Amino acid sequence: PQVVSARANAWAAAAGVRAARTQYLPSLSVQVGWSGSARESGSERYVIEQAKGQLASQKASCELLNNISAGLTKPLPGTPADCSPYEWTAEKERAVLASNNVFPFNYTAQPMYAQVTLSLPLFSGFSRERELESARVAEQDAQEQVRAQELALRTGVQAGVAAVETARRSVELEAKNRELASEQLAMERERYRVGASSFLQLQEAETIKARADRDYLAALYGYHEAMAALEATVGSPLR
Repeated sequence: PQVVSARANAWAAAAGVRAARTQYLPSLSVQVGWSGSARESGSERYVIEQAKGQLASQKASCELLNNISAGLTKPLPGTPADCSPYEWTAEKERAVLASNNVFPFNYTAQPMYAQVTLSLPLFSGFSRERELESARVAEQDAQEQVRAQELALRTGVQAGVAAVETARRSVELEAKNRELASEQLAMERERYRVGASSFLQLQEAETIKARADRDYLAALYGYHEAMAALEATVGSPLR
């Protein structure tokens, strides 16, 4: 896992170097926009009163112009004018309310616009150089960490293999010692049976056999322990 983590850090550091180098390249940005607007009053009464006021003002202007023209010796052209179109009616009220109902679909579209921007990085106060150099140093450090972790793993594997081999030889040696102790115990029992050996000699042979069994089990445990440590270092089962 440590080697994998170090390699991932090295890959990220290399990506940082590539990203730092892109600061020397020109950048192109494109913006496209389209918009619209809609204004709608929330009070129908306000809209109606405003429309009535406008018509009343237009009607008053029309009647005033007719009165002025009637007092002249020569009437003004187009007078007297018809002021009836400025009368407020139910039809005009419906038209005013309909024209106010514009949100959200009856909006006024604005012209579409597009903008293209090209940036040339000519001078940045040596900030790009510092960032690129920092990224390169980080990449070199990450690569050194990878080599250090790989060396540590290789050393650990070699040491683990040596420990397993030593433990295996110990098991073979203790197995032979246990076999010899078993043969010696069998001979002492036969000698004791025929009266050629004493009880103390038989007891000593049994002690040697028990010690040989204990040493063999300890060597076997050490072998399995060394193998488990090697598997942990490698990261996969070996048996």
